[in-house]
Amino acid sequence: MNNSLKIICVVHFILSAGISYSQKWTTVGNGFNFYPDKLIHEPNNNVLYAVGSFTKTGEIPLHYAAQFTGTGWDSIPFLAGNYADRNVFSYNGDILFGHDPILRWNGTQLDTFLKFSGGGSGRGFLVYNNDLVVYGSFDSINGLAARSIAKWDGVNWSAFDTTIWYQPIVAAIEYKGELYIGGNMSNYNGSMKRLARWNGAQWQPVDSGIRGGFASVGSFEIYDNDLYIAGGFSSVDSNPGNCIARWDGTHWKNAGVGVTSANAAIFDLQVYNNELFACGQFTEMDGMPINGIAKWDGNRWCGLGQNGQPNYTINCMAVYDDELYVGGPFLTIDGDTMNYVAKWVGNDFTDTCGLTTGVKEPNGKVDWQLYPNPSTGKLTIQSSAASFSFQILSTDGRVLMQSTAVQQPNFDVDVSALPAGLYFLQLWDGGHQVVKKFVKE
Repeated sequence: MNNSLKIICVVHFILSAGISYSQKWTTVGNGFNFYPDKLIHEPNNNVLYAVGSFTKTGEIPLHYAAQFTGTGWDSIPFLAGNYADRNVFSYNGDILFGHDPILRWNGTQLDTFLKFSGGGSGRGFLVYNNDLVVYGSFDSINGLAARSIAKWDGVNWSAFDTTIWYQPIVAAIEYKGELYIGGNMSNYNGSMKRLARWNGAQWQPVDSGIRGGFASVGSFEIYDNDLYIAGGFSSVDSNPGNCIARWDGTHWKNAGVGVTSANAAIFDLQVYNNELFACGQFTEMDGMPINGIAKWDGNRWCGLGQNGQPNYTINCMAVYDDELYVGGPFLTIDGDTMNYVAKWVGNDFTDTCGLTTGVKEPNGKVDWQLYPNPSTGKLTIQSSAASFSFQILSTDGRVLMQSTAVQQPNFDVDVSALPAGLYFLQLWDGGHQVVKKFVKE
């Protein structure tokens, strides 16, 4: 090989290595010709399934579902010709596909597992108290009356209970022995809206539920012993958070500021590498420019190094072979072609993080109260501390007001000059620090 050719090869190698290292996302096979609705890891056979309205990967025809085993997407032979979007679930060695009807593959044959009436459909499954529970939007299941939730004991289907739910149930999870459901639904008298829990004997509200005319719950996940609840809701409607909140079984707790922009929603939650990932339709989180996906370490939300591209949404996530996969209506991420599905690589990305909240909780040593919230002019800080200091910060971390050595148990702050919006109040008593948020109307 002559010296010129050697130099060209070395330069090409260095450039290729640099490009590979700087990449934060990578393609997954050939992707699809339309976006997936769900990505689901089936652990028994270690397969990553995608379901949605796509019909091919590259030149391989698909029937609304595909499987990935580490090299590329492929069709699922036993599903040929069947409409199997929206759901995949593994149960007792069988794999369930579809929304209406639900198909079952036992490794040898495919049959119809259940059907709904009147245009109803199933949204998902989970196992609770040794029963298989299906939830969605339906009036009957296999001819039996059941309103939006039903159970199967391995032999027979039955209604979960006699409660009539209006609008669909779209998410469910078991948390601390109770079954939580969420969606757009409410019961007949409106005492449980968008959120409810089954204690083994009856449905109960989760505090005041999720409020707002267009509010919804779309996803649950358990992280660090708290239940995280995500969807499309706002603290403006007196909800505990903006598109995401956490619940410890008794009380609501902050999950940062969340997403405050209009028409935003979080669609899916996933624990990965000891952090909680949230994806959806948003261009900011905790007041920082974060697009489509963010991660939470228990203290603050951070972006995944997105380069300011605001026009993609991420619908769904799954962890397969210890790597994070995402899907949604995007053709590119960070300028690279992805065709609706991508794998997170990370490499040299730099976090874009929001303001740290709840830096040091006072653990009962100091009682802090803040009212009225929202406030139109006067904000009262009530504290049991002998002396405290505070700062008021904007969502991008700018200090707008501050005071030190306050020695009044009830201290009034004039916030009338602040523009309407969300703010942080950082308080400390010398040994402990806490961050609270308030809304100026």
